[in-house]
Amino acid sequence: MRILVEIYQGIRQVTKSNFIVGIKLNSSDFSSEGFSEDDSYRVIVKMSNLGIDFIEISGGNYERTNFLENSNGEAFFLNFSKKSQVSVNIPIMLTGGLSSQEAMENVVTNEGIAMVGSVRPFVLNPNSPEKMLSGIFEGLKLPHLTTGVKVIDNKLGHGGSSIL
Repeated sequence: MRILVEIYQGIRQVTKSNFIVGIKLNSSDFSSEGFSEDDSYRVIVKMSNLGIDFIEISGGNYERTNFLENSNGEAFFLNFSKKSQVSVNIPIMLTGGLSSQEAMENVVTNEGIAMVGSVRPFVLNPNSPEKMLSGIFEGLKLPHLTTGVKVIDNKLGHGGSSIL
């Protein structure tokens, strides 16, 4: 955590007080020897106490996709984000799996999360924000992509079933 603290403090030393600084942080690597939710939670509390403006929660990695098994297909890290949001006085931003406007609105309106991040819908359809504002956004249905090599797909956790 030391390097993160030093980077943050260095940014604050060379920027104006109204410069917004946030961090994207894994909720967990989902690996027994990796970054855990407890580790992440300690970082969130520390960074909040130092004055960071917001923290974006994501998680997992391309080899460890088991977090998908515990989700409803959207808002992969919702439970961890909710726990974090009630514990700090800064906005928590949830990223991961949000592909429909309904899910995004639900997370902010009903789940108490301050902000959401959603990359795929906006990268794959740059008109998505405009469609949302117009009320005609239908969400994004992504095809299940595999490498076609069963050994690799199994290693990536895709093993023949859709993860998107």
